[in-house]
Parts: sequence; structure tokens; C-alpha cells
Amino acid sequence: MTKLTAELDRAQVADSGSSVTGSVRIEPGMVEVDAKRHIALCLDTSGSMSGEKIEQVREGVRWVFGYLAEDDYLSIVAFDDEVEVVLPATRWGTIALDDADEAVQDLRAGGGTDILAGLEAAYDTLADLQSGPDIGRRILLLSDGRDETPTESFAEFARRVRREDGIAIPAAGIGDFYDEDTVRAVATASDAEWVHLSRAADVENFFGRKVETLRTVVAPSPNLELALPGGAGIHDVYLRRPQVRDANYEWVGDTVRIFLPDLLEFETQEVVFTVETPPCEAGGQFTLVDVTLNTPGQAASTAVEVECVADPAGDTRVESTDVAVRHVETMVRKAAGEGDLDRAETILQQATEGGGDLDAQETRIAGGPGEEDGPGDRETRIAGGPGEKGGGADETTDPETSPETDVLDREETQIRGGIADLREADDETLSELATVVERASAEDLETQYETTKIEREE
Repeated sequence: MTKLTAELDRAQVADSGSSVTGSVRIEPGMVEVDAKRHIALCLDTSGSMSGEKIEQVREGVRWVFGYLAEDDYLSIVAFDDEVEVVLPATRWGTIALDDADEAVQDLRAGGGTDILAGLEAAYDTLADLQSGPDIGRRILLLSDGRDETPTESFAEFARRVRREDGIAIPAAGIGDFYDEDTVRAVATASDAEWVHLSRAADVENFFGRKVETLRTVVAPSPNLELALPGGAGIHDVYLRRPQVRDANYEWVGDTVRIFLPDLLEFETQEVVFTVETPPCEAGGQFTLVDVTLNTPGQAASTAVEVECVADPAGDTRVESTDVAVRHVETMVRKAAGEGDLDRAETILQQATEGGGDLDAQETRIAGGPGEEDGPGDRETRIAGGPGEKGGGADETTDPETSPETDVLDREETQIRGGIADLREADDETLSELATVVERASAEDLETQYETTKIEREE
């Protein structure tokens, strides 16, 4: 049985509006029957993979063989500047181990790097196979190189195969010279994990771990819906577990639909976010966040209510420092994981000084007047606007067509918040956050990757 828990950092909001930090945690139970696995290995065999790397790739693929069951399907695609389907999608119970090993032995390094072509060929090997709630589908990407294809093209491809076919693409970069933006984009857009491999010997562990855990899929392609009251805004939506990153989400009416990684046995997932509450009548109560977890064949739900109180300053007291800490920690780890130490330090500094807007930028209500946001800005979407679907926090509404802009103000509106107030956090917590920043280095991919993983359970 999957457990769903929603928390806010306070039980009261100001009648003039407040910034409220929230968390939704998903704790899957046990898998009833091992999932069948459909796996495509997408392997970089360009010239830079010669020597120890290509030998470790061969050993890593052989390692995968030992995890497979008879009803699993495996395909192997090799790419340099050309693509070769080394093994078409094959039911493991129908192929002799010697034949599979012979295909692996033929892997040779040479040529350039066309990652996107390799991914497209790997997808084609899985596309016609059966899908279902008891089947886990993966393309495992391994590369040490760079592709001149724009990063967004990789993200578009990964989003499409995830939404349409339920295929996630865990991606590993090996060595120090791969394109981390590409590796990160492919994995993130497909609701999967990106991994940094500092040594060729780590290839076996990457392949083995991903293949082994795939049999523990409790529910493939889940999504989380957060229904908000009209006039409420949401921003800074992140996946905190199993790996820190921006959440993939879209708007459906007044509901934020967040796409999640496959639920795995006993692997906790957590989403954190900030909600800007609309003006309300003091003395009343209302549901601020109505949460639904959608998985194939079933749904779970919970909700969190708040009390509206008179507070001209709009600064109701933070009651759950733990929720606020988790949100700030996520923001710090995300910035550090992207090598942006200045941003990580700024987030931590502002949080310990009382929170507020990052970079002191003005945040406009979506649909209000203003210029396009810069790279460091965040856009707050207001619930109750047009229900068109969009990509994450970039979506805006049209002031001429949005019926809800009167809820707050048609004029430019200053939004309080953005970074939670951690002045009440204990010294140990603040020290741990400072350590995250201190350890991260923009030139150290391994440390960047490690900052995106949260091992400690609260």
C-alpha cells in the first residue's frame, strides 16, 4: 500500500496572502509480483571509448545478462557517428548465452558521437513491445562524449517517449569530458536519474543497479495532481527524492499535474513547492492543496487545510521548520548540482536572514504586464487562468483572456517569499546545508552529482 503525506510549513495564512512552503511525500509499499523488464542498452562506442572504457562496457553488458529473467526483453544499440543494432529486442528465454556474448564481443570503439541517433534507434527496438502496469521500460544511456545536437532536442525526445510510451532513460556520463547538460536533460525530461561515473569500472554497477531495481516497479508512469484554489499561485516546484531536480509538470485548469519517476519498492519520492495564497476572509478555513496520486488502475488522495487570519504584514509564522528546511535544502542542492555555487550560497544566505525573493527580483503574476523573465527569474502561475497545458514554470497567461487576474490585482503585484525563512532552524541543520555548498565545485562533476542525492531520512 502506497502512503501519501502532504505537509505545509504553517497552518495559518494571512488574509492579504502568504507564501506557504509545502511537501508531498510518496512512500510505496512492496511489489506484489516482479515486473517484467523491457530494456535497451544504448552504448557510446566512439573513438574516445577505446581501451579500458570499451572493455568495461562489454563487462557491464555481460553483468546485465545475469540479472535477466526468461520473460524480460533486451536490445543493444551501439553508436558512434553511425548506429548499429547489435541485438534487436529479444526475449531472454529464447537466446543462447553464447550468442548474446558473441554480440557483445563484437563491440568496437571508433568514430564520432551521435547520441540522439543512438537513442532513436534504441527507442525503435522497444516501441512495438507490449506495455502495461506490470512492465518496466528503460533505455539505459552510457556516453563519454559530446553531441552537437541542441540540448532541447534531447529533452523533447525524452519527454515524448516518456509520455507516449512510458519509457524512462536513466543516463550515465563517464569520465570528465562528456556533455553533462545532455546527460542531465535526457534523464530529467524522462523522469529518470542521471549518473556521473568517474571510473570505467563503475559501468557494471550502473547497469546492474538499474536492471535489478526495475523488477521492483510498484507503479509505472505515476503523476501527482495538486489542486489549488482560484487565484493561488505556485512556483519553485522540485522533485526532492529520489534525485533533486526541477519537477516536470503541466497545468490542467486549476490543477498542477506533476510527472513522477516510476514508483519502486520502498523508494520514497518527495515533491516540494511554494504556494502563493489568494486573499481570503479572516476567520475562515479552506483547502489550500488537494493532492491526488494517480497510478495505473488506482488513485490515492489527501488534502491540507489552512486558517485565514488577519495579518496586514502577510507574514504568518512558520510552524514547521522541517518543511521549510527541506525546500531550501532542495534549492541549494539543485544549484550546487548544476555547478552554480553563487546561487547556492545566495539561497542559503537569504534563508538564514529571513527568506525572501531570490536575487530580489520582482515576480509578476502570470498574465500581468512585464518583460520576459531572465534566466535567474521564476514565474508564478496563478490558478484559475486558462487551462491550456504547458511546460513547467515557464507557462504564462494572457491578461486579456484570464478571468482570474482580478483576484489579486491587474496591476504589477509584488509576491512575497520565494525562499523560506530558516532563522528558527537549529545549528546542526544550517551546518549541513553549508557543507553541501562547501563540497560542491563547478569543475567537479562527481561532487555535483552527489549533491543531488539525499541519503538521510528525516
